[in-house]
Amino acid sequence: MKKITFVILLIISFFIMSDVMADTTYIKGTINAGKNTNVYSNPSTSSSVLRNDTGYIINLNYPETFEILSEENDFYKIYFQYSSFYHTGYIPKNNSLVKKEIFNIEDTTVNNMRDLGFDDTYAYKLAVLKTINTHWEFIAVKNVPNWNSVISGETSDPSKNLLDSSNTALRSTVDEAYQDGEWKNYEPGWFAASVQTVKYYMDPRNFLNEGHILMFEQLDFNEKVHTNSVIDIAISKHNISIFPSAFKCNNKTAPCNDQIPMSYREAFIEAAKKSEGSNININPIHMIARINLEQGWNFGTKVNGNHDDFPGYYNFFNINAYAYDGKSALIRALEYARTSEWNSPYATIKGGAKFLYDKYTNPTTGQDTNYFQKFNVINSSNYYRNQYMQNIRAPYTESYSAYKSYYEGGVIQEKIVFKIPVYDGMPAFTSLSSDGNEDATLKYLNIPGCYLMPTFTPSALNYNCSVNKDVASVNVSAEATNTNAVVSGIGNVNLTTDSTTINVVVTAAAGNTRTYNIVIKKIETSQFTPDEIISRLGININSKFLSGNNIMTTPDNLITLIKSNFSTATVSLNNKKIGTGTTLTITNNGSKTYNLVIYGDNTGDGVIDILDLLTIQKHLLNSAKISDSYLKASDVNKDGKVDILDLLTIQKYILGTGNISQ
Repeated sequence: MKKITFVILLIISFFIMSDVMADTTYIKGTINAGKNTNVYSNPSTSSSVLRNDTGYIINLNYPETFEILSEENDFYKIYFQYSSFYHTGYIPKNNSLVKKEIFNIEDTTVNNMRDLGFDDTYAYKLAVLKTINTHWEFIAVKNVPNWNSVISGETSDPSKNLLDSSNTALRSTVDEAYQDGEWKNYEPGWFAASVQTVKYYMDPRNFLNEGHILMFEQLDFNEKVHTNSVIDIAISKHNISIFPSAFKCNNKTAPCNDQIPMSYREAFIEAAKKSEGSNININPIHMIARINLEQGWNFGTKVNGNHDDFPGYYNFFNINAYAYDGKSALIRALEYARTSEWNSPYATIKGGAKFLYDKYTNPTTGQDTNYFQKFNVINSSNYYRNQYMQNIRAPYTESYSAYKSYYEGGVIQEKIVFKIPVYDGMPAFTSLSSDGNEDATLKYLNIPGCYLMPTFTPSALNYNCSVNKDVASVNVSAEATNTNAVVSGIGNVNLTTDSTTINVVVTAAAGNTRTYNIVIKKIETSQFTPDEIISRLGININSKFLSGNNIMTTPDNLITLIKSNFSTATVSLNNKKIGTGTTLTITNNGSKTYNLVIYGDNTGDGVIDILDLLTIQKHLLNSAKISDSYLKASDVNKDGKVDILDLLTIQKYILGTGNISQ
């Protein structure tokens, strides 16, 4: 009996000890003040240095944090986030370089996170943060749409989410964003993000670390956190230094002739803090980081009162700064500043605070975190709209700016409230890695002698093309947009019947597939339709519009080109010269009339000169609108709209400093 009791006690003790042993150890490393280090692929400084996704050397600077996984010789093996990607590498084990702290992550802390509404994919990461920063509080936000809905909503318009990375694997390949093998510039150097990229930046679990969790910080003014020293640190580290000294203005004229001196710290506190006559209650560090992001991205000193046409007007937040109706983003931003009477640094800071509070962070709107400002999944009446900016990395960048200010100001462990969305239907994880890339589009698809209809675009999956009766085989060539995708179904294909279907399959790195179907028909020359004739001659066809170098000739030469290849066709033009608006009619197994387009020639005279420049200028100023083929000819960069960029391209062409592709 005693032996049985002893065994029972031993078993009970084992389970108790097992529960204790389930607690885990987390070893945190922080780069010390004034220090930085490269990260190596192996525990040796002679091994290769890790690089980010665009090839730049990874260098960790104060106060970067990371997890120390182990110690190998004189090196720490670490796990860390850099340029949004997660990496594992080695840094020297040096007390002057690294501050090392050991934390016990208890099961009870993990369970507490579960009790708050966070599932297991969140709970441990949040338990680590709670253990390190005991005063932090986390709120699980569940009144959000499901995961598939938010991804669908945020990717419905490619312009919603842009990034400036040279890593093309992160870019979208939908038609609007990717045409003829080229990515569209929405702003110089800014491209639409792919669905995979949007998923990664919308997944809160990817940013549950000290450096970036502040994207979920509730953006109220917090006296214990937003101290004078923290605000001074934030100002010193940001582009506020590009501006002149802060001041108020006693009048509303510009330039201000009645200045009241004040520091930038005073300006931000006064603008952000709830006071008599003002219900604004907003995080000043958030405001400083937002100005830094805006001015680093766009206009710099041009909105600090020094613009020749808007002297004395300020718009630090670039509010209303988007090109529209023939006006540049800068001009619209300064017009907004003038209308708002922002005639001093204080006025634009105060106005920016009110704008952010009224449109985003107030209790009614509920977009009171950096994350919710970028991704509006919280305001059911306005889902996926009322989003502060297109930059998909804005929360990632701004959160680290805030972290550095809080850390260096010694307030990082004060009470901070985080509101973190938890979506139904989330995948186990999301990644930016190449093996998780879902892009299964083709960059090009070509069959020499068999011209595709419609013209190839990455999203179109079904094509037809025709060859002469005596053609025995064709060669199919194609290339995937993403270098990690695999293409099958290409090469030489025998045409043993009058109709052959070819399936070109693209398998993305993530395993998903896309199939392009081409039906090849063998027909007599007299059976070719006008569209097939045009396509076979290498002339660009877009509905009723024709363009390309092959139409840049004389009417007689164009007719000869068609007739010499298709003797059964009847061909006529309505003009004795080739220019935009000239019509070409072809009859062969049907009849069709086309409008010729010469990009840059929006007057129809066949040349690109000052008259075309004036025509597009009048169109942009709404004094003389153009349409049809003339409007299409004005879209010289072929981005689907006529704007100031097209005007500048024509101007450069006339001056001999640029080209226009036909």
